[in-house]
Amino acid sequence: MNAHPDHAAIVCTLDAADMQQRLARIRTLSHTALRNHRQRERTLTLHYVPAAAEEVRALVEAEQACCAFLDFALSETAAGISLVITAPTNAGEFAPMLFAHWTRVEADSPVASCGCSVPCP
Repeated sequence: MNAHPDHAAIVCTLDAADMQQRLARIRTLSHTALRNHRQRERTLTLHYVPAAAEEVRALVEAEQACCAFLDFALSETAAGISLVITAPTNAGEFAPMLFAHWTRVEADSPVASCGCSVPCP
């Protein structure tokens, strides 16, 4: 979990090339392993298949280094791995834009992305 002030500067430290590589990696994870997600205000909750645990942990570690303004919390069970990302209060209405790359998947993806009442594992 990240310890960030509620009014931290919302700045990613990746350069353009590294950002493209990171986004591709997150899209691949979403396409292959994301079961569902839910976004409420400044919080995004993602649920992945158990086999994705190592990659989710690695991406969280990488994201904590470049996006220190976000708070990341992981929890694992035999049913899967869950990631909760929380934006600082000063993100306000821009929080969904900060989360968009975590939930974007290809059109043919089997992901049940939601903001609905689908039970999360």
